[in-house]
Amino acid sequence: MSPVKSTIRPELWAKTNRPDIPEELLHLPLYDHGVDAADAARMILEQASPNIKIALAQDLALSPQDLAAFVEFLAATHDVGKASPKFQQQVPSLYAHAEELGYPAIDRPGDLDNLPHSIHGMAIISRWLQQNYGYTGPKASSVAVMSGGHHGRFPETGILNTLRKNPGNPKWVAAQDEMLTGWTAKLEATQALKLLAATGVPAKCQLILTGLVILADWAASNSSIFALRSGATTPDHLTRIREAQHALGLPATWSFGKGSRSTSGYYASRFNLPPGAQPSLMQETFFRMVSSATSPELYILEAPTGSGKTEMALAAAEQLASNLGLNGVAFALPTMATTDAMLPRILDWLKAATPDGSGTPTVTLGHGKARFSPQLEALPRQLLHSCIIHDEDTSSDSPTFLVHHFFSDRKRVLQPNISVVTIDQVLMAALNTKHYTLRHLGLASKVVVIDEVHAADAYMLTFLHRILEWLSVYGVPVILMSATLPAQQRRSLAKAYYSRAAPDQFRGKRSDAINSMMAELIPERLGYPCVTQVSSAGLTMSHSVLVTTPVPVQPIQVPDELEALWDLLEPRIASGGVIGIICNTVARAQAAFQFIRSKLPNNTVLAHSRFITADRLEIERLLVETLGPEHSGAVRPLLQVVVGTSVLEQSLDIDFDLLVSDLAPMDLLLQRAGRLQRHIRGNRCPGFRQPELWLRGVDDWERSHSTILRSVSVIYGEFPLLNTLAVFEQHSAWDTPLRHPHQAADLVQEAYAADLVYPPIWRKDHDEYARVAAAQLAKKEAKAKTGLIPAPKPSLDLFIDRATESGTAVDAKTRNLSGPAREEAEAVTRVRDIEDSFEVLLMTREQDTISGLPWQEHLQLSLTGVARIEDFELARQILRNSVRLPMSFSKDFTTLDKTLTELESQGLEAWQENQLLKGQLVLFLNQKCETTLADHHIRYDRQLGLIVTPPQKGNGP
Repeated sequence: MSPVKSTIRPELWAKTNRPDIPEELLHLPLYDHGVDAADAARMILEQASPNIKIALAQDLALSPQDLAAFVEFLAATHDVGKASPKFQQQVPSLYAHAEELGYPAIDRPGDLDNLPHSIHGMAIISRWLQQNYGYTGPKASSVAVMSGGHHGRFPETGILNTLRKNPGNPKWVAAQDEMLTGWTAKLEATQALKLLAATGVPAKCQLILTGLVILADWAASNSSIFALRSGATTPDHLTRIREAQHALGLPATWSFGKGSRSTSGYYASRFNLPPGAQPSLMQETFFRMVSSATSPELYILEAPTGSGKTEMALAAAEQLASNLGLNGVAFALPTMATTDAMLPRILDWLKAATPDGSGTPTVTLGHGKARFSPQLEALPRQLLHSCIIHDEDTSSDSPTFLVHHFFSDRKRVLQPNISVVTIDQVLMAALNTKHYTLRHLGLASKVVVIDEVHAADAYMLTFLHRILEWLSVYGVPVILMSATLPAQQRRSLAKAYYSRAAPDQFRGKRSDAINSMMAELIPERLGYPCVTQVSSAGLTMSHSVLVTTPVPVQPIQVPDELEALWDLLEPRIASGGVIGIICNTVARAQAAFQFIRSKLPNNTVLAHSRFITADRLEIERLLVETLGPEHSGAVRPLLQVVVGTSVLEQSLDIDFDLLVSDLAPMDLLLQRAGRLQRHIRGNRCPGFRQPELWLRGVDDWERSHSTILRSVSVIYGEFPLLNTLAVFEQHSAWDTPLRHPHQAADLVQEAYAADLVYPPIWRKDHDEYARVAAAQLAKKEAKAKTGLIPAPKPSLDLFIDRATESGTAVDAKTRNLSGPAREEAEAVTRVRDIEDSFEVLLMTREQDTISGLPWQEHLQLSLTGVARIEDFELARQILRNSVRLPMSFSKDFTTLDKTLTELESQGLEAWQENQLLKGQLVLFLNQKCETTLADHHIRYDRQLGLIVTPPQKGNGP
């Protein structure tokens, strides 16, 4: 920075602490806040991934020095819109001095002064660049948009045009211009601004730079990092920077090193392999493939459950990051349980990888319940204004990795070097919600791995396709993993990435021509296991050979009626056994559990998503401890029946002797079959030597024209379930065991093939179900598209005028909720089309006394509605009572409006002062754990979870 005037226009303020009490007022002048933001931006940029800095410099045609000056300029000027009367008048005691100096109370006509200062800032910077540097309007906006978007949303074109026509009062304009000129000189940004006048800032850079500006603003706005002051005292600038650096405490930039280039050497050094174990042929093939990569690529990896895909992905991620200058990995999984289970595996890998790298990697766990993770809680932490806090087992002065305070909230979950997250966190980068640019900034520096990608339905795939387009533009390598994928889904994922990696291959082609091209490039049958590799150079497919012996899995038709099912099950478990029953809905799982519990009261467990967090974590812990692999120390019970939903299908490394499943789409059914005798056991019960998959959900298997029950098809629709049956009929699967997993790929391709042959008697049903499925698919895609960010294009104003896109009923209603509650409700309904909706905290209330649920002794505190919750651990325990309501509460605007109105009426104002509880919705139950909400009867049972009875027709919406 150049030594220029320390403070410009000190009468204009930017930050205060107590505007309501003048004698306690501390504040910071606007110009000084800009300097602080520039300093914060420099610290953040220095810690950023090398690939981001190189890409920005290349795309903007700036030297590293000019790039740094430009980023600092953007951060410094982000709040220049606060040099306006409406903002300054918020603190009368501070505005009084400006008024004495002749600043008028009105700047622009009409209601223009009432616009957010971020919008004013964009208009001001745009005008100033055009007047002083000869920018055209679009190029000036491409620079100013970072100020316009620093509060998380980009402004609309119409408003900006109106502001351009009304530049403002000369007194305010002079102050704005003087500060902009001062910041430019102090930061030595003149050269960068002159160079960019000819080109502007490309759209992909706008997103990354906006993310950097937001982080710099948040750091500079934290008075614990950059202190406020009273009066006109101005501390020494270098001292202020040193204090801020210590408080912020960003670690040195982490980078991966060069691990062993031989597959066996790498696996031996990174993973705790049993003695004599060697990488598989598939692991060897994939490792060699990525080791020589010099450009970003997409890899679609399909291999059986338990074949070491996680190790393949981590090995590839380290190679790719080292080759391409990336400094992290984002590992996304379908559920909170899978994410929790993956964290210790990745930390073990990272611990082995760290000695070969440099710096200290930051880590995080990213999902709605991450704060309750004991693994995350035990990690070393870098807190604000402190040295690293070690866990009890840490003996070294320098930890292997740490959790950093600046990257610990939900919006910054993708900023740490290693982010282990649910897939929602990645999909939300494609959702036009506040601060999504932070997700782009985080992803742009990493290798992105998404596991069990087959679990993404058409709705989620819309968001996944869009973020793959952007990741391709950023040059981010992506690894998608699944047991197996339908050919159409594999092609659509490859197309999303390839269309931006090799745009010339798609330019001028109609959609049908593009689809034909992708079908030629990616044939329907690839062999198994296989890797599809996508880069700017084209697409290649590689496949290996399964050297394991196929496991014969026998599908068996069983009745749906529970009493008849029990008649078949009872003699099979006479000598013991562990049985899994997977249902397609929570309601079916609860009904099955209640029935089985009546027969086996001490040997039945229920697992689904509608338990409060505290209960769900305990259930999952017990399941893993008893049904996990033998080498983990699991103590397997002689007899147990586990009833659940897809949490058993996707989330837990557990093993069943026999599996009973609702009929499901073929790929998901095979995923469920992966939980069937998946662990090697020497003591499996004699009655379960051959794996059996019992299928229920059909009204009568004996009829030639059976009907799939509505309660079974409500989630997936009839069409994919009928396809599963048709494939089984073709393979005579009821008589001949399936060869698992060797047959998996062929079964999935056949189930999703357009030319699947049906028994003649099903043909009419097929045509009707296919028509309904196509309509539902179109509806899902249309719904998802209402919330999408724009696709990558060369347009400079790509991110302006997006606020007018339509939203959902949840989006419309929740705008009045406080930040966390509104964003949670919106995000859940916008990136996942799921059975559950938004969260509530379950508490009990009797008159004015509030407590936890009857069995929660630690929450029997007789809290009152006006009592503040000042104890952090108490607030954390209250949050463990969160549970998701079913989607029936947000199925339409009328029901949603009634639900939220009733919940808001129960709000506890005093609780809003607690950082953890702020914005949370509370649902009060009586002492019997019952209540009514939006005409639905609700009961919570510790064994059953949340039980919801919808209103009878005619008695409610």
